[in-house]
Amino acid sequence: MKLLGLLSYNAENSINSSVFSEQKAGTFGFITTVSYFHFIGKNIAIGARIGYLAGTLSKIKTTVSGNTTDVKLDDDEKESLSQVNFNAGLRVYF
Repeated sequence: MKLLGLLSYNAENSINSSVFSEQKAGTFGFITTVSYFHFIGKNIAIGARIGYLAGTLSKIKTTVSGNTTDVKLDDDEKESLSQVNFNAGLRVYF
C-alpha cells in the first residue's frame, strides 16, 4: 500500500524549570507498507508487516518562552522526517 499526504512534526522540550521550547512543522510525504500473512488454521493467520514513512522539513516554527519565530531552512539544512516500522501479528477471521 502506498499513500501520499501531509505529515506533521511536533517536539516539546523543557530546557529548565522556567524555559519551555516547542518546534512544529509540516510537510508533504509518503508512507508505504508491505505485509504478508500465512494461514495456520481455517480462520487464523500469522504474519509480519514493514512500513516506511518519509518527508523533508524545509520550515520549522519554534516557540521559546512564548516567543515564536519561523525558521526557513536552506537546502543544506533541511531535516529528514522518516520512520521505519516492523510489526508482527496474529489475525482471526470471522
